[in-house]
Amino acid sequence: MAPLVADFPVGSPEGCAPGAKTTITAVVTLAADTWFELRVQQMPGLVVYATSLERAQDAVVEAVVKATGQAPGELCVHIQW
Repeated sequence: MAPLVADFPVGSPEGCAPGAKTTITAVVTLAADTWFELRVQQMPGLVVYATSLERAQDAVVEAVVKATGQAPGELCVHIQW
C-alpha cells in the first residue's frame, strides 16, 4: 500500500512557501505516546522527532535547515504515513 501524503496548497501555513525550491518528504516511521518519529527520504540518516503532527512540518524544516544551511522559505515539506 502506498503511503498517504499530507499535501497542502502552495502558500498555505501547512504547505509550501511561495518560491520554495526544494521538496522534502518525511515519512512517519513511529507514532507513540504523542511522539512522532519521521525519517527524511532525501537525507538518509536524518531522523526528526515531533510532539504532534501539527509540529512535524516545522521540526523537519528546522532539522533540514541545520543540516544543509538552506533558508526555511526554500523548503516544501510533505509528511507521509
